[in-house]
Amino acid sequence: MNLSHHENKPEKQIYLNRELLKQVRESVSDIQGLINFLGIRIAKTTSRHFVCYSPFREERTPSLFIDFNNHQWFDQGDFTKGGGGMFELVCHVQGLYTSGGLDVYQAGRVLLQNNLAFLSSSTSRSTIPTKTNYDTNKQSEIKKTSKENKPIPKKLSLTPYLDFSHSYLKERNFNNKENLKGLGIGYLPPSSNSQLFRGRIITQVRDIQQLSDGNFKSVLKGHIGKAIHKEQEQYGKFITMTGFEKSAELLNIDNVFTDETIQEQVKNNGLLIVEGSFDLLRFYDAGIKNIIATFGANLSKEQAEKIILLSQNIEIPKIKFMYDRDQAGFKASKAGENLLKKLNLKIPVESFDWSLKIKSREILNEINDPADFSVEQLQFLKKNGKL
Repeated sequence: MNLSHHENKPEKQIYLNRELLKQVRESVSDIQGLINFLGIRIAKTTSRHFVCYSPFREERTPSLFIDFNNHQWFDQGDFTKGGGGMFELVCHVQGLYTSGGLDVYQAGRVLLQNNLAFLSSSTSRSTIPTKTNYDTNKQSEIKKTSKENKPIPKKLSLTPYLDFSHSYLKERNFNNKENLKGLGIGYLPPSSNSQLFRGRIITQVRDIQQLSDGNFKSVLKGHIGKAIHKEQEQYGKFITMTGFEKSAELLNIDNVFTDETIQEQVKNNGLLIVEGSFDLLRFYDAGIKNIIATFGANLSKEQAEKIILLSQNIEIPKIKFMYDRDQAGFKASKAGENLLKKLNLKIPVESFDWSLKIKSREILNEINDPADFSVEQLQFLKKNGKL
C-alpha cells in the first residue's frame, strides 16, 4: 500500500458519521465495478447473482454468491465469514478490522476514494470534516492521532499459517524457525484465505499496551507483506491493510518492553535501531535482541515517542542507528539522531560507523545493510563494543 502523504488531497481523511455512512452505503450501485476493484473473479452470471470464486481461498468450484439486486453476498465455503452487504465484503477482502469487529467506516472511505460510492448532492465535500477543516487549536490533538493504528483481534494473526522454511528465507540464510516464529516472519502460502497477503513474506506488527497495574502487554496491530518476485512488486513491494500506518510502529518493541532477557541486553549494551525486518532478524540469529526496526529509513515522531516511553521504563545507556550503507541511510540516521535530541531525550545517540575495520579489514563493499552481515561478523562487532 502507498503510505506516502498527499497533503493536497484531504479527501483521504474524510470523516464519516453514522448519517454520512448510511448515505455512502445506499449509494453503492456498480456491483460489478466493485467486484473488479476487489479482484474477485466472476465465474458466471445468473438472473440474480454473480457467481464468483472466493477471494479467501483457492477453489475450483465458485462458492461466493453476490446478489446484484439486494447488494448482499454469501460465501458457501466459509461460514465463519458468512455474508453481508458490500461494506462487509470490502472489510473482509481488504482486511479492514478493528478490535470490535469490521471497520465499516474505513470501508466507506475506500469506496468513496475509488468512486464506487457517493455522497448525496446536498452534502458538499467541503462541509465534511477533514484534518484540514478542524480549528487550529485542535491541530495538535489531530496530529497526535493521525498515525495511530488500532489493535486488531489476535484471531486475525497470520502467524499460525506461515511457512518458516520457505526457499526465499533459506536462500537468505534465515533458518532459525524459533526466531522466525517469535517475530512472526514467514511465507504465507497461496492457499491462504488472505487474498491481500498470500504468496508474500509476512511480518507481523505488534505494539504494547499499558495495563492498569502499570505493566505492558503485547497487542497485534497488523501485518506487512513483502513481494518475493517482480510480478508481485507491480502491486507494491510492501503492502499493508488499507489505512495502516507502518511509520507509527516499531518492530520488536513489544518484546523489548516485556522480555526481561532482552531488557537486560538493553541495559548492558543500549538500543539498536535498524530499517527492516530482515536486518533485525539477522541480529536475532546472532543472539542480539536489544533492537528495534522502523520499517524503512526514517524515524517518525510517533516512533520516537515510543522510544521515549521505553526510556522511561527501562534504563537505556545509549542508542545507535544502523541504517543501510548508502546516502539515504546516512541522512536518515542523522535525522533520527536530531529528532530524538529535539524531543529532549537525555540519552547518547549515535550512528554505526561503516568505515570501521573487522579483524584489520574494512567492511566488505558487498555488505550494504545489516542483513548482509554474517552471524559471526555481528557477534564479533558486539564482542568488540562496535554495536
